[in-house]
Amino acid sequence: MKAVKHDVKVGDMYAYSWGYEQTQVEFWQVTKLVGKTMVELRRVQCELAPAAGCSSMSGYSRPVRNGFLASYPEPIRKRVQTHNGEPCLSMDFGYLRPTTTDEAHYVSWYG
Repeated sequence: MKAVKHDVKVGDMYAYSWGYEQTQVEFWQVTKLVGKTMVELRRVQCELAPAAGCSSMSGYSRPVRNGFLASYPEPIRKRVQTHNGEPCLSMDFGYLRPTTTDEAHYVSWYG
């Protein structure tokens, strides 16, 4: 994929889901635009979202806007690409995809 011009804005939220045998979800917020094809992001906190059908080892989470994690103080820079027609940012094991603070994402863990 090549970098593309984009309409990403400061404050936009992205989700990154990954894992094997359990599902991890990270949330990132755009904090700065860098040139025409790159953005700067910081990782943000998440909160469990109420949802039916969850167990003691699964649930749904959603991002907390401006809830920047102190354990990730440095922003990361990513080139904006497209995947299936929507903006995305490449990570180690997949893509950051657009999300909102209202959208809940499935997560699972081992106790």
